[in-house]
Amino acid sequence: MADTYTVTSASELQTALTLVASGGTILLQPGNYGALDISNRDFTSFVTLRSADLQNRAVMTAVTLNNASFIRLDGLHVSSGSNGAPGSKIMQIINRSRNIEIINCEVNGLVDGNFDGHYGIYVDHSDVVSLYNNNVHDVHDGIVAFSVRDFVVRENFVDYVGSDNFKFGGLTGVLIENNTGGGNLFANAGAHADFMQFQAATRDAVIRGNVFLAQNSERPQGIFMGSDFLQRNILIENNIIYSGKSNAIRIKQGTDIIVRNNTLLTTPWLGHESANIRVPPGSIVENNISTASEGRYSGSNIIAQYDDPGDIYYYGDLFLNAFAGPGIRPEDLRPVPGSPAATTGAWTRLQELLNARPGPETAPETAPGTSPPPEVPAAPASDPTAVPAAEDKAGYSDGPSDFYPRLAAVKCSTGAAATDWTSQQVFFAYGEAGWFENSSAGTRAEVRAETALFDAVLIPPAGDFLA
Repeated sequence: MADTYTVTSASELQTALTLVASGGTILLQPGNYGALDISNRDFTSFVTLRSADLQNRAVMTAVTLNNASFIRLDGLHVSSGSNGAPGSKIMQIINRSRNIEIINCEVNGLVDGNFDGHYGIYVDHSDVVSLYNNNVHDVHDGIVAFSVRDFVVRENFVDYVGSDNFKFGGLTGVLIENNTGGGNLFANAGAHADFMQFQAATRDAVIRGNVFLAQNSERPQGIFMGSDFLQRNILIENNIIYSGKSNAIRIKQGTDIIVRNNTLLTTPWLGHESANIRVPPGSIVENNISTASEGRYSGSNIIAQYDDPGDIYYYGDLFLNAFAGPGIRPEDLRPVPGSPAATTGAWTRLQELLNARPGPETAPETAPGTSPPPEVPAAPASDPTAVPAAEDKAGYSDGPSDFYPRLAAVKCSTGAAATDWTSQQVFFAYGEAGWFENSSAGTRAEVRAETALFDAVLIPPAGDFLA
């Protein structure tokens, strides 16, 4: 049986790292362990560093995995005490590291409204890396990766950024699936902000089920591959993007490109006022909903419009409330019964988000050369009047296993009145009871879903909050 070490301090952690063998586990008791550096360590099976108490996770100020193999970090909180210089990294996986898993972790810069410095999670020149179910916030760029082979980026939540939620380049064999950009952008005037930006050639990629709904700014572009590098064998499907830039999906140069079943909507009367698909000639583009100045049907694609209720494919005829603008929520995009939006675009992904019914029964394919991503338990049917059982999901929320992927950023009342808003980043799952939580103040408030999502009740903090 593999060894397990329990540690309570940074010095004990360093000792355990010298003793642990392949397949072993190091459990970190609550506390601050400073900066972690694992360099030139070559294990043959996963060594796991895990918080012993997921309700009070071990904290580190930075993590470096340098030429390391078979390392798994699970349920850690990596919190920098500074904003960092431009391009600094809070967590980095570099220099031929391989077989690395970062799961259920929270990674953030200083929570002070400054977003000029850090990359959250940075991966460079490494192979067989999986980033799963992490929460990255209060950084300049969220998840950044260059020159990575066999790469899985799945069910991560990135929010409160100064530029890009996700920035990639030089990837080979990648699955980017069911990630969420929280939609809160604090960019400088000249920033080239994107939900997902690809800055160099990528090949053999599946980009599926990702969601970006603009909250405080319509500026971010969607999935942007605007460089002159040649992109090869790219599948982009079932993504939902709502923002104000014209490049909802943009591939400048590429071969074997498929773009299908995406819902790409513009914020009406803001920004470029259109959400387009721009891909090289010869690409397959089918069953998408995008936006232009007038509604039309192009092949199997719907071009929606928002300025003429008498014309076809009007927002109001397709969706419940696509006019919501910044601050839009998933339920606003619920299709009008009988409309083409119920069978076109990313309607299956939207159903998963709203928990209207299970998603597709077929198992998700993986990008060529990648390892299958971790299995996610099926979501249980939820009672909208019941508070879910506590289960830490590496963010600010507690809830069942399906709670975290449907999070959206909001403000939270931590005072006696629901109008007493804080500036802290907190989350809740639409359509279910849950918690608002302010991690900095150490408080949380219960939310119970009532007859309508708009009528959720805030119960101010009393005595049942995080210490």
